[in-house]
Amino acid sequence: MKKTYVKSILRTVRESLSRFLAIFAIVALGVGFLAGLLSSPGDMRASAERYYDDTDFYDLRALSTLGLTEEDVSLLRAAEGVEGVMPVYDLDFVVELTEGDALTMRMHSLPEDGSPSVNRPILVSGRLPEKPGECAVILTKTLAQGKDWVGEKLTVQAGQELEDTLPPAFTVVGTVKSSSYLSMEQEHTSAGSGTIGLFGVTVPESFDLDCYTGAYLTAEGVKEWNSFGGAYEKTLDEL
Repeated sequence: MKKTYVKSILRTVRESLSRFLAIFAIVALGVGFLAGLLSSPGDMRASAERYYDDTDFYDLRALSTLGLTEEDVSLLRAAEGVEGVMPVYDLDFVVELTEGDALTMRMHSLPEDGSPSVNRPILVSGRLPEKPGECAVILTKTLAQGKDWVGEKLTVQAGQELEDTLPPAFTVVGTVKSSSYLSMEQEHTSAGSGTIGLFGVTVPESFDLDCYTGAYLTAEGVKEWNSFGGAYEKTLDEL
């Protein structure tokens, strides 16, 4: 009986071989697709975790409507569980390119002397800025691609009341990648067009401000942890 049943099955397969192969291919494709979906999130998290560790990505960001003073930064450094604090300047403003195009730019400051290097940019071409009026453009998946930026002059558009805050123009001396901008979503701002079209980094001396606009914090003993894990998130919530 068993032998006859096997013969019947094989005969059925031979008589409808194309249909059998089509069903087999559909099942194989579904299994492969499901396996890819299940493995991709883990691989993406592992890649992001390695990238964050290599660039010393921050754990917490401190912001204030009125800015942060030196006293505020000292209090952050003295807080229990804080390993390092990097005060920063960030400004959004409109710049004009040499060909006449205008872009809304977000400029970040590099670490000051003696501050820990957090969100360390990865140099792609040229060099990092060394003096006021120099900057490096941050390359993202959607912005600043397909252009030779080194040597470009970015003129701060007039009428923004930034004459005493920023140099009149920035010279691009390099391009970098930053772990702060992994997402392809657009960043919004109250300056210019309302959407950031360019990111950059410069030395702190390029900013003439009375206080810091923010600070990046690193937590004690968590760098080797999985930043997508529950223990890491619980520790930062408590901090």
